[in-house]
Formats: sequence, C-alpha cells, structure tokens
Amino acid sequence: MKEQKKGRLSAFIFDMDGTLVDTEGQAREALIEVYQGFAVTLTEEDTSAIVGTTWQSALERLKSRHGDLKVSNDVIMKEVVKLYQRKIREHLVVVPGAVESIHFLAQRFPLALVSGSFKDDIQFVLNALGVSSKFQAILGVEDYGESKPSPKGFLMAASLLQTSPHEIMVFEDSDAGRLAAERAGMHACMVVSTRDSKKAPEAPHHSSVWDLTEINDAWLKRYL
Repeated sequence: MKEQKKGRLSAFIFDMDGTLVDTEGQAREALIEVYQGFAVTLTEEDTSAIVGTTWQSALERLKSRHGDLKVSNDVIMKEVVKLYQRKIREHLVVVPGAVESIHFLAQRFPLALVSGSFKDDIQFVLNALGVSSKFQAILGVEDYGESKPSPKGFLMAASLLQTSPHEIMVFEDSDAGRLAAERAGMHACMVVSTRDSKKAPEAPHHSSVWDLTEINDAWLKRYL
C-alpha cells in the first residue's frame, strides 16, 4: 500500500485497539447498551466518538451531544468499561499479522505500546496474544492522561525507549492516533482493514498497510 518517505528507524510503537485487536465493535456495543439504560439511543455517528480516543474523552463528546444524564460520566464510564471488558474477554478479534509482526520487529528493534485503554485491558490483550514480554514500554491512559491527538503518550514512550521521535514509526488505525504521531515528530503507518472507511486518510506524511501481515523483510527494507 501507500509508502512513506524513507528514513532510518530505530524503534516502533503500536497502538492496540483497531491496530492489534479489533475491539471497536465491542466498544460501540457497550456504549449503545449502557446509554439505552438511560433512554438514549446512540447513532453510528455518536459511537464513532470512541475511535482513537479515551473513554473519558468519548463520554465528554457524548455529553455535549445529549446533555447531562441522571448520573455522572464517572458512573457511566464504570458501567461501559465493565460491559466492554466482559465482551472482549468473551470474544477477542485479533488483527491478521498482529502477533507475527510483533515477534518479527522485536528481534531487531525496541517496541512500545501506547493505548487509550486501561492497563488491565491492555495486559489482558497482550497476555492473550502472548506478546507482553516483547514490549520495553507499555502505556495506558492512566500513564499519560491526555487523549490522542495529543502526542504526550508517544513522547513518553520515546523517552522510555531512549530513542529520538523522528526515528520511531507508530502503527495506528485512527486519524487521532496518526495526528498524535505526527505531532510527536514520528512516522505513522496506518492499518487500514479495521477503519470504517477501509481507506487510508489523505495525509502527506504517513504510510499504510491493509493489515499487519504486510510487515516483513521486504516492507522493512523501505525504511532502513
């Protein structure tokens, strides 16, 4: 798929939801079911608020659309997260090539994971995939707080990897994640297969793959 300008890479960062595992369907379902309990019917546009962001940020967007409910966003978030956690534990959809690409890149490069999910959910997913030990840094929303497109999480990961941001490539699926990588001064590679549009965004400074099965020696040589 689309190539990015060549440049020396020394490390890689993975997003999780929509990049390694396709959990956004369960996230949308959890939002819909919880809001139905408050007599609010969410639209497809409403549930897209969760893509590439934190639960807290998504609920703030929904509050701006539907106003205050009978309870606080903290209470709603606890209910949504509890239901979401149950759903991903019942059925985890792995993006093709996720496990293999991590093992492949970890042989030569330090890796980090930066997700807007909570650490418990991140650890569950990484343990389920058997790849937790492959990452030198694992950051959840508790660690950096600011939702993408803020670059804070990626910059923290770069510091932990002791690598200059411009030598890092980030695997992402969301526009917010791509913007966060660009604002951090990093390369971005978009995973397209999990995007609603099934298309890479029109942005000049990124590359794209359909899924992570494309990550191999031939792909890597373009950036070394």
